[in-house]
Amino acid sequence: MSEPSEPTCLANTKSSMDTIWNAIYRKENGETLIMDRNGKSWAKILTFYAIYYSFLGLLFWATITLYQGAMIPTPGNGNAPRLSTRLGQPGLAVHPFNGIDPLYKGAESGMVNVKLHPADLNEKVTQNYLSTMNTFLEKSGVSNIDLDQAIVNKQPIIGINLNKVINWQPLSQSGEVFDNTDFVKNSVTFDCSAVDNNGEPNTAATYDFEFINGKNYMLPDDFPFTGESDYQKPYVLLRLKNLVPNEKCRFMCQAFADNLTKRDESDKALNSNMAKVGTGFVQFSVEIVE
Repeated sequence: MSEPSEPTCLANTKSSMDTIWNAIYRKENGETLIMDRNGKSWAKILTFYAIYYSFLGLLFWATITLYQGAMIPTPGNGNAPRLSTRLGQPGLAVHPFNGIDPLYKGAESGMVNVKLHPADLNEKVTQNYLSTMNTFLEKSGVSNIDLDQAIVNKQPIIGINLNKVINWQPLSQSGEVFDNTDFVKNSVTFDCSAVDNNGEPNTAATYDFEFINGKNYMLPDDFPFTGESDYQKPYVLLRLKNLVPNEKCRFMCQAFADNLTKRDESDKALNSNMAKVGTGFVQFSVEIVE
């Protein structure tokens, strides 16, 4: 008596596929079942999920809309967010470094650097400096500075302003101004100095600077920013002088007000953190290429 033959691999595969297909689609008692549900059952469950997910979508939309209206109001006169995760004081921005293409500026110890070519104003880095700085001057309403000639004279122009913080106002009782006017209470004043590659004062440096027209301050009338779309940031401009050719001439500029964090020469950790977020002071370097 012969033993029954074992099912072949092909037969096993066919049997498995039939079982899977039968679980997905079959006819039973005159009804077509898809995954064990007839048409009436599928209509009920699809209707339920359509209502359920429509409700979730509506709830999500309402939550975002209400949050935006309550916590993120449209900027306007005096309109500030209910919550603020920003610093309570503005950071400093130095121009044109902030807007220059990252490919055209280097960095050393966290200090941005650009190389300018007085003999070739069409050189790509120099051209990027000129276009970026011209944009800054136009936005600031300045039209009487010849940037091209400043580069040719090896005396590039640098601009400094404060980032916008809604309703922030400077507080100060005293300060040093360089244009032979009296200090105005609650102004922000600025001063700069030459530094080494570690950001420490460099008393041996022969290069220098001057504030254009001696204006090293921002008046209290320039503040606060209250969300206006046409707000024009106050600024100061300085001209770099006696730059040493083919060397990085490094500068540090500080802003002074009673409610601005001050650099502390004895606390390097504090100074490092301030430099990272741009509060209190900024550092940069310029190299004249000959």
